[in-house]
Amino acid sequence: MRGLILKDLYNMLKNIGPTLVTTICVGLLLMVQGNPSLFVIGFAIAGGGICSTCLRMDENAGWTKFELTTPISRATVVIEKYILLLFLTLIGLLVGGTVSYVAGIVTGTQDISKFIMYVSVAFSISIISGSLIIFCLFKFGMIKADFFTAICYVVPVGVFVVALIAAKKFGWDIMMGSSYSVITYLFPIVALIVGVLTALATISVYRKKQF
Repeated sequence: MRGLILKDLYNMLKNIGPTLVTTICVGLLLMVQGNPSLFVIGFAIAGGGICSTCLRMDENAGWTKFELTTPISRATVVIEKYILLLFLTLIGLLVGGTVSYVAGIVTGTQDISKFIMYVSVAFSISIISGSLIIFCLFKFGMIKADFFTAICYVVPVGVFVVALIAAKKFGWDIMMGSSYSVITYLFPIVALIVGVLTALATISVYRKKQF
């Protein structure tokens, strides 16, 4: 397990450029909504993209078939990707959260309640979209999964942005009462449950997959 994680981290560092540029662009696009705290979402969701890149590199290099000849079980291969997703999500939250927090202080727009909520949302979106992306890649392969990968990214972020715009337009206060509690405290729990269930489904699919 440790060796697989180190391999993916090494591959990630060699090819992090495009992902980093995309992440910054997404973060800046979200910040246009007027709250620097949104920047953390861009960095957090990069975890799924990096996991996708690692899987593509494995397949292109022939590693996917090679590792099946080793004592490494298919379940271990899958679980490692989900652990990597969680690790990269937490790193993204740390980096993006730091930038967002400092930017909020500098611009005088920092709201700690909103910041906590956006960190929660960022974690949830990253885990849910990343988990679905990993499932699609193992289920359909690298080429066929491109369409599903795009959907897994666009839909969660799109829904969140539309919800923010709608709340602002109709005067809904998502920072008060049950809405804030659900978004801040319940979403991450739901995301982790989705991640675990998706991981189990991915293990089942990968065990039956023929090469």
